Amino acid sequence: MGRMRPVATSLVALVATSLVACAPSPTASEGDVLIALDPVPFVLEVPEGLAARLATRPLRDASFAAQAEADGALAAVELVFTADDGTAITFLVAYEFPDEVFDGLRSPDAPPPYGAEILRRDGRVLSVAGPFDLPFEPTTDDAAAWGALYPISRDPTSYQRVD
Repeated sequence: MGRMRPVATSLVALVATSLVACAPSPTASEGDVLIALDPVPFVLEVPEGLAARLATRPLRDASFAAQAEADGALAAVELVFTADDGTAITFLVAYEFPDEVFDGLRSPDAPPPYGAEILRRDGRVLSVAGPFDLPFEPTTDDAAAWGALYPISRDPTSYQRVD
């Protein structure tokens, strides 16, 4: 992959300071943890109890990763949710695009190919695709955790840029 930053698989550490080393350092509110979305230059702030269920990994679909790169993505990463039974399910995919490229990919007749715009700053767009379905029975702890993560993942104030 030419322009996309390499994606390293990482497990979530419960100590926010071990997740990101940059200046200025992002900070988490008390009781929250910062999840590094590396190579996408953002962290996602989530409650500590939910953070233990999350990890990141490279895009598993190599052809889709290649298409995202060809379409101008600078970086992409999957955020993975681990269910109580140990099953790992992609919760969302985060992307970083140059803003003009992201705008050029929009079509009024189709859903956005790389998710919803979350933040736009300094000529860059953070977009998030997913989750699309609730993969659990609605009355389970997994469903409650999944449901609690959804609004966090759509809230621009949950993200902090790290460069």
